[in-house]
Amino acid sequence: MSDGKVTIRRAYVAECEQFWREAP
Repeated sequence: MSDGKVTIRRAYVAECEQFWREAP
């Protein structure tokens, strides 16, 4: 139960980090 949520959250954070890194 928690594992699935953690995986989704990790992927979301990774995508956000890349987006913010690309943005000025």
